[in-house]
Amino acid sequence: MHVPVKYLLECSDRTLGEYQLACLNRASNAKKKARQLNEEVINHMAEAAFALWLREHRRELIDMCTSIAVEAKEVVNLGEGEHGHPLTSADLENRRCADAD
Repeated sequence: MHVPVKYLLECSDRTLGEYQLACLNRASNAKKKARQLNEEVINHMAEAAFALWLREHRRELIDMCTSIAVEAKEVVNLGEGEHGHPLTSADLENRRCADAD
């Protein structure tokens, strides 16, 4: 940082005020950039944490997704309800009651 001390001592009050405003503007811009960089750092750290979590739980997630897909396929294979529409929980309940009779 270079402060032109000799110039500032010799300039008018108006010029000194303009210099002060310019310094405050540069400070404000630097703070804005710092906030943006901080947000970027936080986002990258969150992505890294997510990647770590996936590394630790990937097999578990794949197994769960496979299980859900198999269960969904079994539900689809249960048949059709009235008018060829997929079975509803009410249709399944009716079937269960009919099977119990």
